Amino acid sequence: MTETITRQCKATNRMGIRCGKSAMHAQTICHMHGGKSPQNIRAAKKRMLEMADGAMVALQDAIDHGDHKESTHAARIVLDRSGLGPSSTIDLHDKSGDDYSRMSADELAEKARQLAAEAERATKEETE
Repeated sequence: MTETITRQCKATNRMGIRCGKSAMHAQTICHMHGGKSPQNIRAAKKRMLEMADGAMVALQDAIDHGDHKESTHAARIVLDRSGLGPSSTIDLHDKSGDDYSRMSADELAEKARQLAAEAERATKEETE
């Protein structure tokens, strides 16, 4: 069974054979052919932000005229990849007033486990 690459790198090698790697997001080339260069990353971000306007129009249309599942899903992907999607933040400041400098290594480890569990619960709640 062969896997189909939908967005294949458009670059070719010296013999004229097309690269078989996947192109990077919002680009036509892979990382080996310059996709990670600063100017290409900037151009890809610019293209994604330009697509965000159309995505917002599609979402507004879905709100006004009923949910269009495919266009809504595509619009959410565009907004997420352009940095305009939902985000979550974790407050790392301790509001309990604990003085960590006086805790033993075991107490610090237990506190770290508690904080990690709280952060995981908060993340799950945000995604639901």
